[in-house]
Amino acid sequence: MTTVDAGHPDFVEYPLEHVHRLIEPGPVIMVSTFDGRRANLMTNGFNMPVAHGALIGLILGPWDHSYDALRTTGECVIAIPSIDLAERVVDVGNVSGRDVDKWQRFGFTPAPGAVVRAPLVTECFANIECTVADDRLVDDHNLWILKGERAWIDPGRRGTGEFHHCGNGTFAGNATTLDLRHRMTKWRYRLTTDTDRMRRPYRPRHPLLGSRPLGTSRHPPRSRRKPTMTTILDELRRRAADPGRRILLTGAAVVTMDPGLGVMPRADLLIEGDRIAAVGPDLQAEDALIIDVTGAVLAPGFVDTHRHAWEAQLRRIMPDVNDLGEYVTSTLAGIAPAYQPQDMYIGTKLAALTAIDSGITTMLDFSHNSRTAAHSDAAIRALIDSGIRGVHASMRPHFGDWDGQWPADLTRLQDTYFTSSSGLLTLRLATLATGEIAGPDLAYGERLARTARDLGIGVSIDAVFGLPSSEAILDWVKQGLLGPDVALIHCTGLTSQAWQAMADTGAAVSLAPTSDAQIGLESAVPAVDEALAVGIRPSLSIDVEVALAGDMFTQMRALHAIQRMRAVNAAYGTGESPTRIGVHDVLDFATLQGARSIGLGDVTGSLTPGKQADVLVVRAEDLNNMPLNDPIGTLVLGSDPRNIDAVLIAGQVRKWAGTVLDIDLAGLREDVRASRDRVLAAAGYRHTRS
Repeated sequence: MTTVDAGHPDFVEYPLEHVHRLIEPGPVIMVSTFDGRRANLMTNGFNMPVAHGALIGLILGPWDHSYDALRTTGECVIAIPSIDLAERVVDVGNVSGRDVDKWQRFGFTPAPGAVVRAPLVTECFANIECTVADDRLVDDHNLWILKGERAWIDPGRRGTGEFHHCGNGTFAGNATTLDLRHRMTKWRYRLTTDTDRMRRPYRPRHPLLGSRPLGTSRHPPRSRRKPTMTTILDELRRRAADPGRRILLTGAAVVTMDPGLGVMPRADLLIEGDRIAAVGPDLQAEDALIIDVTGAVLAPGFVDTHRHAWEAQLRRIMPDVNDLGEYVTSTLAGIAPAYQPQDMYIGTKLAALTAIDSGITTMLDFSHNSRTAAHSDAAIRALIDSGIRGVHASMRPHFGDWDGQWPADLTRLQDTYFTSSSGLLTLRLATLATGEIAGPDLAYGERLARTARDLGIGVSIDAVFGLPSSEAILDWVKQGLLGPDVALIHCTGLTSQAWQAMADTGAAVSLAPTSDAQIGLESAVPAVDEALAVGIRPSLSIDVEVALAGDMFTQMRALHAIQRMRAVNAAYGTGESPTRIGVHDVLDFATLQGARSIGLGDVTGSLTPGKQADVLVVRAEDLNNMPLNDPIGTLVLGSDPRNIDAVLIAGQVRKWAGTVLDIDLAGLREDVRASRDRVLAAAGYRHTRS
């Protein structure tokens, strides 16, 4: 401080950065939020009454983990602790809800409120349920105006009274001054932080909440307030059991992938029950829940036609795998025999939930570790519990002990889990092309084809590559074993005769672009040109996450880049024009052709009226996508899982506001790690990463 040159001689200058200490704010409070998945709790010392009644000003910025939840839901609870809780309240403010469950860590108890989904804090003597009344000052000053909707007080807890922050880690209450500077670890070095760095970062408008004129509040008075993401989700869930429920998504760019409907620059999509009822501009529907998705792209969910889901605990355990033999020896011969049924469940569920997160609404689980009937049951239960449209393709293990129940057990599985044709589950027989990897018992032929025919199910054949598979394909044709109900996977290094035979019989093809290229399967070149040359439009698949990415965006981009590179390279110096695929092609492979290749072409794969409502809402105005110029180009080349705002499967919401629903993420993480550690220990596999 310095003495002033003019004015009253006793005045000394006071640092402006400490002026807030001269004006006592409201009491130290705790702010409770709920983001649709988990409740959080934070400490706040910058708040004030705005007017007589229940308007409250609150400073809360993007450095706070609770910021996104408040921004998204427009709801919170202000809980007022008494001074005897001061040390615990300060400790709450020293850690982030991103890292820990603060309720459990510091012994606070959530209780349900009457109006908002954020919980009350049982230990606090007062709780005020709030909604955001005005957020016009948030962008510039991080100042929220909250409106109290209901207030609760426990007179028995108020005896010691509230307390106030006096600055620099000291607190006062009931004529008592508390020096807690030693506990203020988080904020000790933030007293001189540049305010520009504390301002809210750029965030585009949220498509599901619609746009608003510049300078107006996102939260106008209750009578004209737009619904929040939470209230929309609540309404979707309230109607979930109604088979006649109607949902109208409006104002989006709609990529139907239906050859007759194409792309609609601005249109609506009507869902009735579990099906798409209509698509087009300016749709009208009585009693529909209308959701504004302006600024988004609507697209059909992706279809993954081949993934060994049980391996998900082993993700990227061998990212630089050298060849197929190394994968087979390490994973199938070394680790797979250690899997118990619970490990099958955990891996398959993790894969399915991750698929939903990345916009894959249909996943074929090529489950080739069915050592017992219980292993198969666990894999199927995982698909059911995840909510994905799942295809269980059952196969016995390559190596190690097993019960010998396959393929006879397929009859039991069908009778137990697949009695309805209208559900989310489909059964297929999974097998290999030849006996090269695991012996003749797993090679597709008359015996396995008859099993599939008797059950009325399709067949997915893995490891289709090279001359041996080419010869096998020609033999299958001679025996009448190849047709549209058979999908061949990989198909690298096949002869032209084999390709023509596949086309003549209508067999389906599933490419695994990153698997073929990265692991180096046969020629290592995804066989898209060979397929298209004979009139086969292939599907796409993920394959093994032990070495590969698990999302469809990666598969589309890899195939798009590899094929176009090879086309230009082949034409280079010849004067000929290269024949290149485009973004529409790879999106077609990832959606409609995927559904067709596994027998679900009439069910999903396009936004066609009458099909199941497997729908993606993709934010096109996010930082990495804006501005929207080409919807298909945005989906294929611009987007990734973070841009997928909502996923609906059969009309039921599975991902909302960017978060997969109904997951105990902390519990799942614990289960996944425990399963991985147990399996690797049992297999004698040395693994040092956490």
